[in-house]
Amino acid sequence: MPGRGRSCGRAGFVAGLVAFASRTAFAFQGASEFVPADQLGRDTVPGGVLVLAAYAVAWFAVVAYVWIVWRRAGRIERELNDIAAKLAASGRRTD
Repeated sequence: MPGRGRSCGRAGFVAGLVAFASRTAFAFQGASEFVPADQLGRDTVPGGVLVLAAYAVAWFAVVAYVWIVWRRAGRIERELNDIAAKLAASGRRTD
């Protein structure tokens, strides 16, 4: 099947994303019972790690989009060149 490799790659990406999200969610689980605010310790949310992960995902999305658009533009350019060659072979104007 021609599209099978692409769907397996997407499935692997989604599985990795789910694994990362669940690992992060388990890291933030707190106490299982009520604790008064004056007895709480300092919050230790790893903000830097989350910001870095968000930037990584955003840059990955941008690079993937540009790569997909670049491939499609190349395919369209090849198709237009093929059409122009067929028209030139048939003796019609290509301008």
